[in-house]
Amino acid sequence: MFLRIVGECFARRPRRKILAAVVLSLGMAVATAMLSVSLDIGDRLAREFRRLGANLLVTPHADSLRLEIGGVD
Repeated sequence: MFLRIVGECFARRPRRKILAAVVLSLGMAVATAMLSVSLDIGDRLAREFRRLGANLLVTPHADSLRLEIGGVD
């Protein structure tokens, strides 16, 4: 009985059903690609930071840094 109902449903408007299937598969493909890229970017960043280690040194460009707030030095 169920198979007959499903068969009649596909027989009535096959274009609409095919279009829905194509849209669903395209949406799943895009979501999978985005998830894959986002996970890969995180892994690559972690690998780079592990490779650099604690060898990062942050220093100012000049020896003294002038600070002026409201015209007062």
